[in-house]
Amino acid sequence: MIPQVDPEQWAKPKVLISGAGVGGLTLALILEQVGYEYEVFERASKIKPLGAAMSFSHNVAPAMIQLGIYDEFLQISKTMASMDLFQEQSTEGAAQDAYDEPQLQAAQVGTDSEVVPLTTVHFAQMTAMTGYPIRIFPRPKFFELLLSRLPAHKIHLDKKIVNVTQDLQEDGVDGITIHCADETTYRGDILVGADGAYSAVRRSIYKQAAAENKLPAQDLENLNLGYVTMVGTTDPLDLKMFPEVEDNACLHFRTVGQNKPHTWSTFTVPDNRIAWSINAQVDSSQDPSVRRTREWSDESMDDMIESVRPFPIPAGREGLGGKKTLGDLIDKTPRDNISKVFLEEKLFETWFYGRAVLIGDGAVNAFEDAVILANCIYDLCSTSRTEVQTAFQQYRDQRYPHAKFQYQSSKSVAKVIQGQTWFESLWRRFTLTFLSKRFEREQNTRGLDYMPQIAFLPQVPAKGTIPLLPQVPSRRVMQEKGAPTH
Repeated sequence: MIPQVDPEQWAKPKVLISGAGVGGLTLALILEQVGYEYEVFERASKIKPLGAAMSFSHNVAPAMIQLGIYDEFLQISKTMASMDLFQEQSTEGAAQDAYDEPQLQAAQVGTDSEVVPLTTVHFAQMTAMTGYPIRIFPRPKFFELLLSRLPAHKIHLDKKIVNVTQDLQEDGVDGITIHCADETTYRGDILVGADGAYSAVRRSIYKQAAAENKLPAQDLENLNLGYVTMVGTTDPLDLKMFPEVEDNACLHFRTVGQNKPHTWSTFTVPDNRIAWSINAQVDSSQDPSVRRTREWSDESMDDMIESVRPFPIPAGREGLGGKKTLGDLIDKTPRDNISKVFLEEKLFETWFYGRAVLIGDGAVNAFEDAVILANCIYDLCSTSRTEVQTAFQQYRDQRYPHAKFQYQSSKSVAKVIQGQTWFESLWRRFTLTFLSKRFEREQNTRGLDYMPQIAFLPQVPAKGTIPLLPQVPSRRVMQEKGAPTH
């Protein structure tokens, strides 16, 4: 039996959040609900989310309902009932090495190529089992929704964190301080690094942990650079040219390139727009730091824009019809809505050090991390370093198995729907030819029983047919209800 805590003694730590992405803003919104002191620090001078599509499903829907944003979320999103997968087919017979150096940015096959259907994956079973459909939406719209619920004065822009210092006393006055490039400092009880793959908070605390020989060797290794990606969202489109945008459902078309390391996708989103993305698989034999340095420039994005223009895209409900290319979408996309990024992945072992804790990258993972971390912060009975680290360990214990599952699942699916190595291409043909129903079934049943909720807000009843995984209850809520805490 855990000792009862005086209701007046539950801690309300001051939380510093580095990064105004999905994870950082979601955590801020949860803390806003319970009146905790927090501040968000974003290194950019303005919040400019990538102009691409995002997808949320059952995993985050209950928590969004708890936060009172789900109804508005439905207004900015469309249901994705299926995914149509296509293969590019050249009518010229031109073949090139998919990893020839110029081909990372371009694989010029001219306009004489077309798309042919491979398979359609339906998600009706997933929706029935969970009670929630997959929803597709433009990333900027979701950020607007989150920001509309947060006080503007709690979000500080143009704040690049250059150092993190911690007081290491076991008891007594203790805290953590961030030092920004503009020579300002901010102090709190907890620092949350929600600032992406190249987190300034992660670098700082990993340096401290390594100096004390407390950092696993694998956490010092580089991230795995998998794809160079360009994304964008068009302005409202002419219904005569793109009649599919008027459909109430999201039409998701994904095309696998022929003899090139590219796959490209289109998603119809609200307001008669199309969100699009192009992934160029990176040669794994090359040093990622070399590739990253050479590719990251405005000039390289201009080159990539021009090179992918001829790539054919499906058009119309059936995925066939008018011969359109990515160039037709690029021409309807404002330059500010086009971004080029690197998709890098790694599952870190070290999630916290001292009073600093990390939130993962990727929209769903970041949202789920924010929910569970908020639950653990809410249960703090003091802000001592020992108590804070205990809460962080509980957060990692609850989240790590699910983060690992999602990481491994996404890699497995990516090999089928966009992998471009010789083996991945062969595996895709085999899977979609002989195991298509099994592939669809796996996409409809993976991880459906995990829907974390905010433990201290009214719980949302299950809507689907699948039993949900039990969630660690809040000991504070249990005590307030008079229930025993073990």
